[in-house]
Amino acid sequence: MAERKLELKIRQISKEDLSWAKKTADTFKERRPQTLPEVYAREQVLLDQAPPTRQLKLQVLRVGGLGIVAIPCEVFGITGLKIKAQSPLQPTFNIELANGYFGYIPPPEQHRLGGYTTWRARSAGLEVEAEPKITECVLGLLEEVSGKPRRIISDDDYPFGDYPKAVLASRPIAYYRCNEFNAPEAIDATGNGNGGVYEGGIAFYLEGPMSENVPQGNKINRALQLAGGWLKASLKNLAQNYTVEFWFCNYLPVETRGVTGYLLSRPSADSNGDYIGIGGTEAGGGKLFFGSGISDNVLFGRTSITLKTWHHLAFVRDGNKVNIYLDGHNSPEISGEASGDFSSGADEIFIGRRADNSDTFEGRIDEVAIFNRALSIKEIAAHYKAATSSKK
Repeated sequence: MAERKLELKIRQISKEDLSWAKKTADTFKERRPQTLPEVYAREQVLLDQAPPTRQLKLQVLRVGGLGIVAIPCEVFGITGLKIKAQSPLQPTFNIELANGYFGYIPPPEQHRLGGYTTWRARSAGLEVEAEPKITECVLGLLEEVSGKPRRIISDDDYPFGDYPKAVLASRPIAYYRCNEFNAPEAIDATGNGNGGVYEGGIAFYLEGPMSENVPQGNKINRALQLAGGWLKASLKNLAQNYTVEFWFCNYLPVETRGVTGYLLSRPSADSNGDYIGIGGTEAGGGKLFFGSGISDNVLFGRTSITLKTWHHLAFVRDGNKVNIYLDGHNSPEISGEASGDFSSGADEIFIGRRADNSDTFEGRIDEVAIFNRALSIKEIAAHYKAATSSKK
């Protein structure tokens, strides 16, 4: 057994918020708080008067080859998965609320997304970096009790099924499988070293398109949930003719805003550029659309994108000809002409936003592949078939 005490800071409140809390608390000095804002205001005042740090007792036990982790907080599922995946003891399990109660420990990216688990209170107010610090501490304790180094997560932990094998056989210049536990690095599975970057609000390691032919660790295909965030790929010498292929699942009702969300964009040297989105209240509600920069020439698809349903998309530019294929169909969902100068300074691809960062996509993204050529419909259909055909 090994034990360590870890001192963590309490998240500080802004002067403006503290001023509001004190003014609000002054309105019910002679009674108990009765509304949620009053309860929250009282918590802020009391927490501001409390010590600025907390001391956590973290423990790890080894029983033979079994690892047991004890954390005095409410632990998110992804934190437990991180610890299990890297533990030198297999199996390892986690016990939360052990030896104390210090509230929720959302991973840093969850603080960007908000929600009640990120609300500051006496019962849950640890610093934003509490989760990675706790995770690092208990992994060190696991190394101590086992006498072995932690496991390094690699591509071997995410076996390639028929779909990723088919994609790689078509030789993409970058392939992001979206398996990561956290930001900022998006790993390129091709070995070409074209890593991407995750930016903004993203939840990691959620379930992706559930096909037995896109398996990963424990046969669960992982994906990203974009919530104001995106994937950015900066690629050297990205060709004029190119293809971007990925899976997406929209979580935002189409009546919510003018454009439901932008799925893909590539800015160009002449300020036109390519972008694909899902229509909203302004036009094309629930259908895919393609545009080129500031041009009014917007092309709409014919298929309604079902809410919370996975779809496969492939965008192909071949000279001035553009085609968008949906769910492996031989006929394009959108087809047309669009000029665009991608000869220089146009090597960025954004997944989940337009280049000007308007109307980010709110939903899940997975298996993003970028090709330095125009794929044929035969290749695209073969990729989709590899993901969806049943194995005997």
